[in-house]
Parts: sequence; structure tokens; C-alpha cells
Amino acid sequence: MTLPSPPPSAPSPFDPSLLLSSLFLLRHQQQDTLTAVAPALADARFPFTFDRVEQPYHFSVIEGWPPERDRDLSKYIRPGENTVVSDTGCLRLQRVRLLIVVKSSIDDPAQRDATRETYATYTRQFAEVKVINLLGRRPDQPELEQQVVEEQKRFCDIVQMDFIDHYNNLTLKSVSALKFVLSSRRAHRRDTIFHTSEFFQQ
Repeated sequence: MTLPSPPPSAPSPFDPSLLLSSLFLLRHQQQDTLTAVAPALADARFPFTFDRVEQPYHFSVIEGWPPERDRDLSKYIRPGENTVVSDTGCLRLQRVRLLIVVKSSIDDPAQRDATRETYATYTRQFAEVKVINLLGRRPDQPELEQQVVEEQKRFCDIVQMDFIDHYNNLTLKSVSALKFVLSSRRAHRRDTIFHTSEFFQQ
């Protein structure tokens, strides 16, 4: 006795295969559209960046980053160039397996001291763990720069890089931190934790 074939089931409200197919088609349609309109956009000088805006800028302006300033990050990070301005010879990172990078404000030594007196105290028990404070420069305040030099001589846990240390430059600080970590020796054998000095301030 042959059983009758079951009737075809209606598609479920959520079908993963249909969703993936739709996304695949949509992606190719978008690529075709961009390929077709890209030359026209280039000819029309479409404002992909602030540097190409030809009409008046009517939005809020961030201090230090006016609309006409170049947004090309590589011009500030300078890949392939050593932009560390502090003496880092005493850091001794060769044996470090866990590097904790604290993004610190140059004018906040008290917060760096708080880090040194709390969890950084325990990391000193392990030669393979290192806490460093990463900060930028303030060439308009030579006294502050000299304080950083003295602080480095005392604690040797500072990496100072060549960018203006300001709240509006946090992107530069974060990418500079990545640059330092990746350019150091044995970086591929090391785990890294990034956080800001205010993380443990609460």
C-alpha cells in the first residue's frame, strides 16, 4: 500500500535560505549601482570627505577639527615612522605576554598614580605582565612636558607619542596605541588590553 504524498508545506515566516538569497541579490544590485554612478559622482565632486565640500558648512565645528582640515588619518599616525617621543628603553617588553595599555591624559598624573597604587601593584609580581600609560604631547606647555619626562624617569611606565593630547583627539590616541603595540617586538605573541584612565575612577 502506497501512502499519498503530503501536500507541499507553506513557507515559514522566517526562511534563512530565502533571507540569504535576498541579501546576496541586494548586495550585487548595490554593487552594480555604485559601479554605474561612481564616475558621475567623481565628476560632480561628491563630498565624500570634508575636504571636498564646496558649499558652506552649516554644522557644528569641533575644536581643532574645522571642516577644511584633512581627515586622512595616515597623515597624523604616520605609519612606518617612529612617532614615540619618550624614552621607552626601560620598558623591557621582550618577555611581556600581557600588555595593559592605559590611555591617559597628559595633565592627569594623579590618575596615573591611582593606577600604579591599585591594580598595577599586583601586576609587578609577574614579569610577563606590564601596565603602561599612553599619552600625547602638549608642546604649548613646556612645564607639563618636563613633568612627564621626570615621571618617566621615576616610574618608567609611560609611552608618549607625537600627537596633541586633547579630548577631541581621542581617535588619534586610540590608533596611536594600536600602532605602538603592533610595531613593538614580539607583538604577535602578546595579548593586549586597552582602557582609559577613567575606567577605574568610579
